[in-house]
Amino acid sequence: MTLRIGITGPIGCGKSTVARWLGERSGVSVIDADHEARLVLAPETPEVEAVYRRFGQDLRRANGELDRGALGRIVFKDPEALHDLESIVHPAVRPRILAAIERAERAGTRAVVIERNGVRRMVTCPPSRDRRPPGRHRSRNRYGTWARTTVR
Repeated sequence: MTLRIGITGPIGCGKSTVARWLGERSGVSVIDADHEARLVLAPETPEVEAVYRRFGQDLRRANGELDRGALGRIVFKDPEALHDLESIVHPAVRPRILAAIERAERAGTRAVVIERNGVRRMVTCPPSRDRRPPGRHRSRNRYGTWARTTVR
């Protein structure tokens, strides 16, 4: 059985660093949901066309690519806009991640690391919430999380 490990957390907390570190181990595959989302929003995909319809054609660059910076400036200051974007992108990303997990499992991979928020139903052990465990008041790492786990 392939162990499915979900890595979640806010922007800048070190998810990519941990995923890359785990991915260096033999028999471990890493699935990057951000990469899958970039593929979903490639030029001429149905999802990017839906983004243009919702947020405007001015987000289309001359080369046909999505201006992600401009889109980010819109959605990160408007929760409703962010919800709309997620409702376009997430339904297309989830099957891609599940297909990548299936390919890894068929290949005999020991563990699959999924770097994405919202992986609870895709992983063997759901990620725990960032809670302060009793007796570990001084174990907070530089990213502000309370973890004391060793992966070998």
